[in-house]
Amino acid sequence: MVSAIRRVSEAGTTVYWLAGNRDFLVGPGFAEAAGLRLLEEPHVMSAGGRRIALVHGDAQCTADLKYMAFRAQVRDKQWQQQFLGMPLAQRKAIIAGLREGSREAQAGQSYEIMDVAPASVQALFMETDAAVIIHGHTHRPAVHETDGRLRYVLPDWELDAEPRRGGWIALAHDGTLTRHDLP
Repeated sequence: MVSAIRRVSEAGTTVYWLAGNRDFLVGPGFAEAAGLRLLEEPHVMSAGGRRIALVHGDAQCTADLKYMAFRAQVRDKQWQQQFLGMPLAQRKAIIAGLREGSREAQAGQSYEIMDVAPASVQALFMETDAAVIIHGHTHRPAVHETDGRLRYVLPDWELDAEPRRGGWIALAHDGTLTRHDLP
């Protein structure tokens, strides 16, 4: 993956990376190897006279208390150092266990708990003074409007599934946003 991203970067495309919930160890070494730029969250940009906030979306799922505790743990620098000090086989086993535990936890929870909390979204709009928020994490693609502000939710990518899933949002120079799904 690193070499593929690097090829895109070396071909002249600027590549940005906004860490997701499974990217808690991504840092400057990865960015340099892949030839990309890491974005802090929230990342606020302007296009077509509108402020747009980019976030992964997991920080806004505040009703999922177990996930929020997990998120705090894996983003803790001391925990990360301890984790990276373990043998690779042990780290892989832990990651496999985390993924399985995540699937089990999601199976028993309502969408309301796993979705972004309206109060967190409102707070993000206020914090960033954005007219638009773009996020993934919940992967329930849609465009939501609240008080004249828009929230775009990106789908997940699953190319091995039937039907294949994936999509993106295109941002034109004039600030126009359009959602696209895989054909």
